[in-house]
Amino acid sequence: MFFSSHVPFFRAVTAVQSFRMFARLSEWYNRPTLGSLDLLAEGLTAALGVEVYPPGAHIPNKLTIHDISRLSHSMMHIYNGEERIVVKFQAIISPGERRDVDITPGKKWTEMKESVRNQFNIHNVDVKFMSGERELQHFSDFENLNGAIVDVIQQPQHKYKLDPSLIAKKHNYNFTRKKDDRTVYTRGNYQYNRPYGWFRYAVAVKNVYGDDNTWLGSRGKRRIQTSDGEWPVSYHGTKMKNKGGFFATQTNIDESKIIDGVYSSPSLDIIDELYAEEFVHNRTKYKIAFQNRINPDIDGDHMKIISKQHTCDGAEYWVSPLEDQENKIYDVRPYGIIIKKIKTDNNPQNYTQLG
Repeated sequence: MFFSSHVPFFRAVTAVQSFRMFARLSEWYNRPTLGSLDLLAEGLTAALGVEVYPPGAHIPNKLTIHDISRLSHSMMHIYNGEERIVVKFQAIISPGERRDVDITPGKKWTEMKESVRNQFNIHNVDVKFMSGERELQHFSDFENLNGAIVDVIQQPQHKYKLDPSLIAKKHNYNFTRKKDDRTVYTRGNYQYNRPYGWFRYAVAVKNVYGDDNTWLGSRGKRRIQTSDGEWPVSYHGTKMKNKGGFFATQTNIDESKIIDGVYSSPSLDIIDELYAEEFVHNRTKYKIAFQNRINPDIDGDHMKIISKQHTCDGAEYWVSPLEDQENKIYDVRPYGIIIKKIKTDNNPQNYTQLG
């Protein structure tokens, strides 16, 4: 009687345990893995503000390294009190919503569009300008429109496909289980802060900028010292561009130290804290940021340094004032995309903001 009365209970407990074990194994098997292209596509969608689909999607446009640069770079524009108004017009984006807009000499067309998007607080769409039935496509189109009303038309997001050829998979590296052992690494004669705790997708950049790949340095596992002609490593996150960015965190910065150009930092800690974009994939939260090589030619004005003594957050920033894709000046070259898991939670209510 003792054994027969307890066997059904024992079997019931075993069945429940088996079900739970199966559920956990199923969840483990189907978990998003660091290194997967599906995860990367979701992260790039959050970071770049465009729709990036995983491989296999029927999307004609393949995401390129130049798209990543164009969509993620944080261009800052400071005029230092110089005379800058050539044409002032009123931009209307919807009934009752209008802004005064200045046309600035010496700036690119894409930069003027970015200025308008910032004024209207729209960042994930392209815009075009219409005067009546005529589309305004060049600065010269505005010459006779001083004080006029110009319609700002929002255009749909671009869609891209993440092609496997964008990633040099054999150079991916998992830093999630690596610990900082206080070894000092250098790249381009500057300290290189390895992305401990992150998974790095290596972008296929070899020969993208010409046959000379010296800027990448020599290959080798756990290489500590820099090699001749190598460029230093910096990081950037797209919150530097899309959410007020650098200047929102530098309220007390000396204006004389602010420089026009693309901003990044050798400090991954500050990018993680302030600028890395968050996203959710399969009910798990992640952060995404970009790892760059920077042209270190200070004498030629390709690189300027804002020391940590002049920033509110105590981090050093590097500025690349001559970066200009339109004229094939590539001083900021993303060569890695880094992602890390920041939280796992089974409560779906915690994901409504990041969805």
